Amino acid sequence: AVLDACPNGIDVLANNAGVLGCRDLATKDGYDIQMQVNHLSHFLLTRQLIPLLEKTANKKGEARVIQHSSIARSFPPTPLRAAYLGKNGGKLGGDSHGLFNDGPRYERYHQSKLANAVFHYAHNDRLRSAGSNIKALVAHPGVVNTEIWDDDASLFGKFLGYALGVKAEEGAVPLYHCMCGTDVQSGDFWGPKGPGQTSGPLGKINPEKLCTDTHAKEMLWRESCRAIGMDFDVKQLLSARKDELKTF
Repeated sequence: AVLDACPNGIDVLANNAGVLGCRDLATKDGYDIQMQVNHLSHFLLTRQLIPLLEKTANKKGEARVIQHSSIARSFPPTPLRAAYLGKNGGKLGGDSHGLFNDGPRYERYHQSKLANAVFHYAHNDRLRSAGSNIKALVAHPGVVNTEIWDDDASLFGKFLGYALGVKAEEGAVPLYHCMCGTDVQSGDFWGPKGPGQTSGPLGKINPEKLCTDTHAKEMLWRESCRAIGMDFDVKQLLSARKDELKTF
């Protein structure tokens, strides 16, 4: 539908769909709910829309694709694991919240938000190697007081979100900056710079090794392609503009 509605290209793709703390259930495709919503859907959408972003980048000098991560990318500090990207929904630890958002529900959320950041860095590598003018960016909002805490958060999580979270408008600033800011460069990570990155002034974030690890980037790309059932060859997809997107 987007390909038909925007034949001349798109300026910005902001991958912002997200769920938190869901039960250990499989989607109809067999994947963990949080991973499929928070990462795999974005991986597929980005793959499908790359030719349209490239059209705009060639005409206007740039286009942007933004991933929306979280401070949960590094809490708990466990590395990205292939099991969470595979058809293992319903078999990833159960439904415990843990005492301080450290149970399996939040390990699954952590894995999905770490996947957002790893995807960003892996995608940026491929775009730069291909010589594209598409900018790859990633943002995180800090802790935000929204209804995402209503259904599946622990008591600690609800306290964190409702008592300490900033307003939704403030939490959206890093994402908006990545979409519209004039001082952003491909590869940037933007978010609040206050204590624990929960709130505070907007600034560039130094990524954790978890986000930029070479093995993690290669594994995420491989497992995500397997999940969507298609290759995501950035150079090949960028060249599709010459064929007027006939294969998409």
